[in-house]
Amino acid sequence: VYGNHDYQSDPCICSDDLSQCAQINADESNLNYFVMPNYTYYKAIPELDMEIIAMDTNQYMEGWNHSLKRQDHVFADCRWTQCQDT
Repeated sequence: VYGNHDYQSDPCICSDDLSQCAQINADESNLNYFVMPNYTYYKAIPELDMEIIAMDTNQYMEGWNHSLKRQDHVFADCRWTQCQDT
C-alpha cells in the first residue's frame, strides 16, 4: 500500500482515475511491476490457505492525537501535493 510519501508526487492523488497512479497495477500477469490493484484491497489465495489484506490508513496518521475526533482525521500530506486545495 502507499505510504504517505508515495502520495506526495503521484499523479493520481488528485484524481479518481487509478490508471494515473504510479504504483497501482492490477495486471497479475505483468511481471515488470508488483501487483497492487488499488489503494486498499483484499485477495484470497486458497491454495496457500492465505489472505492478503492491504489497507490504506494514511488518513489516520494523526491517530496518536486523542484530542481529534474521528471525523477530523484527514490526510495531512495533501499540503505537499499538487491538489492541496481540494
